[in-house]
Amino acid sequence: MNISKRVSFIGAAVALALTAAACGDKKESTETTAAPETTAATETTAATETTTAGGLDLSGVKGNVFVTGSSTVEPISIKVGELAKTLSGGGLAVTVEGPGTGDGFKTFCAGGADISDASRKIKDTEAEACKAGGVEYIELAVAIDGLTVATSPKNTAVECLDTKALYALLGPESEGTVSKWSDANALATELGSKYNNLPAADLVVSGPGEESGTYDTFVEFAIAAIAKERKIEKAAVRADYSSSANDNLIVEGI
Repeated sequence: MNISKRVSFIGAAVALALTAAACGDKKESTETTAAPETTAATETTAATETTTAGGLDLSGVKGNVFVTGSSTVEPISIKVGELAKTLSGGGLAVTVEGPGTGDGFKTFCAGGADISDASRKIKDTEAEACKAGGVEYIELAVAIDGLTVATSPKNTAVECLDTKALYALLGPESEGTVSKWSDANALATELGSKYNNLPAADLVVSGPGEESGTYDTFVEFAIAAIAKERKIEKAAVRADYSSSANDNLIVEGI
C-alpha cells in the first residue's frame, strides 16, 4: 500500500526591511522602519521623534503606512503596526499585506508602498527598478528567520535529508520523473548522498511560489550549487509542485 507523504519547504532565511525615504513637501520627511518584505507608497507626516525610556514618543504622529512583501515577515509587521497605532493614539494607520518578497519589491519600486518586507536581499534588477522609479530606500536587517524542509511526523521512514537528497527530490532534474520518494534514490546515489534509500511512497511537494523570498533562498541553499556543477541551465525547484503564497496552507498540507 502506497502512502502519500508530503515534503514542504517553508520559512525564510534573512528578514530585511526596505523603507522608502519620503520625499515630502517643504516641511518634514519621515523614515519608517518595519518588518521585512513590505513596501508602501503613501507618505506620512511625522512629529519630531523624542527618545524616552520606553523608546520613541509617537504621540501626535499621524498618517497612513502601507507595508507589503514577505509573507513570513507579515506577522511581525502586523504587530509593529498595532504597536504604532497604540503609541500614536490612533494617529498612525498601518496596512500590511504579504504577497511575497518579489511581488512586494515590484510594488515598492513602483512607488506603491512605504515599506517592503523581504526574506532576502534586494536583487540588482529590483534595485535598478527602484532607481528608475525614483524610489530611494534604506535597507535594515530586523530579524533572523529560518528555512525549514518538513514532512509529516507519520513519515517515519524519512528523518533526515542532506542537500544532495533534496536536489534529487526537488531539483529541476526530478520534474516529471520523481513521483515517489524512491524515484530519487538513483540520483541521490549518483550525487553521493547517504540518504539514498527513500521509501516507495507517493511524493507530494508543496511550498511558496517563485515570487517568494523563501523560494529564492531555498534554491540558493539546496539547488544552485549542484545545478551549476551538473551544468543545468536554470537552477530552480521542479515546476510540478503545489505552490501557495499562504504559509498556513502549506503547513496544513503536511
